[in-house]
Amino acid sequence: MQGNLSLLGNPNFWRSRTDYLQMATWDSLCSTEPMYQTLRDNLDFAQINNSQHMRLAVTATSLRTGGPTTFSNHLAADAHEHAPGHAAVRDQITPAHIMSSGALPPGFPAVRINDEAYWDGGLFSNTPIDALLNLLEPDEIDSLPIFTVDLFRTDKLPVPQNLMDVQTRALAMQYENRFWAEYGGDAGLEGFLDMLEQIDEALPRDSAVRRHRAYDWLRRLRALKNIQIIEGAAAAAGGDHDFSAYGVRRAYEAGRAAALAYPPSAIQSPRLRAVAGARPSAA
Repeated sequence: MQGNLSLLGNPNFWRSRTDYLQMATWDSLCSTEPMYQTLRDNLDFAQINNSQHMRLAVTATSLRTGGPTTFSNHLAADAHEHAPGHAAVRDQITPAHIMSSGALPPGFPAVRINDEAYWDGGLFSNTPIDALLNLLEPDEIDSLPIFTVDLFRTDKLPVPQNLMDVQTRALAMQYENRFWAEYGGDAGLEGFLDMLEQIDEALPRDSAVRRHRAYDWLRRLRALKNIQIIEGAAAAAGGDHDFSAYGVRRAYEAGRAAALAYPPSAIQSPRLRAVAGARPSAA
């Protein structure tokens, strides 16, 4: 009930539109103006834009190209900035960039950045691995652990029994990771990564292929061997529309519980394994 009532608005997030006389020209059901102020009040954008402190990339979907655009405070020295349909832009991160990555239609309006309109990046991909790879410097590709979170479980769940179950399952499937099937076919990700290593060993050091940008990107994909998956819980009833205080708190606690349940022994880096093992108390 709280989730449904939250559709009426959240004073620090969005408000329902009331300009009904202009309804024929609406491009969204809500105004997200309150969230811009919330972000300005709660985030230190000077710190966020200090790439020596943290690297951040957010991905939105361009309404002009139909493909993803990644905005980041850092790009690696040999990053791939202009792949077909996918632009990687180093920019000063602002509240608008954060909002663009979550501008999910038809509820939320598109966000304009540099005279371009953007919707939620998840419309194109909920696991924009390209954005991450472009943040990694060459000496980090083989060693830096990568964590990805499956927001909602979609496997081994009962068949939906009513319309609420159907909506919840459909949204969970919409938001699940997509990149697993892209690499290796039935050999899987592990087979793909093993093939990369074999190609690199077999290719002569002076081969012109090594200077090809496509080969450079292929080699950058070897970072996928460092991926650690944190499995989320099953989606809550109603899926993604519950922005009540109760719903937000429940999502926060579910995410924290999933991270704490991740086995430290699965992490390859001894230093990170030690940090993961030092779990805080329930208090």
